[in-house]
Amino acid sequence: MSQQGIIPLIPVEDVRYAAYQFGYDSEIAYNHDPSWPFPITQVIKAPPKIEKFGSMVYIPFNLCEQAQENPIATLAKLAGLASQLSDYGNGRYRYQGNIILRGMATYAQVLGKASRLYPDFALTPSQERLIAQFPYGITSLSPHEQEPDINGNQIPNYWKN
Repeated sequence: MSQQGIIPLIPVEDVRYAAYQFGYDSEIAYNHDPSWPFPITQVIKAPPKIEKFGSMVYIPFNLCEQAQENPIATLAKLAGLASQLSDYGNGRYRYQGNIILRGMATYAQVLGKASRLYPDFALTPSQERLIAQFPYGITSLSPHEQEPDINGNQIPNYWKN
């Protein structure tokens, strides 16, 4: 689906089980935090030798409840996901690690800003560690990690400029 720049969001009861059913290894699928969306952004080879292409995201069915309980943390989570989906939806996925880093740094940036603006907003220990890792959000990354990768259609034009 990412070829058209559209990435469907699919609500499911259990994102881990859905990812496993889609073809992810059980260790990868079941080690995922069930409160987080699960982006499917690569070719998955599932039996019987079926290749599934494109990108999609399994979102927890209770995402709206999460937003009601903790709107700032949910907004930060979605900002990080949106960063990753922007790269995948535009075909900029040559360096998978950079996409994940940009998503995490975006998540940390929103959390850090919220914690400074709203003193009553309590961070979890894992959120505090993430902010320590990316104290300036996206600008904590090196310049080449901050820049989205070019997609395959841009390579011939890249060398001309």
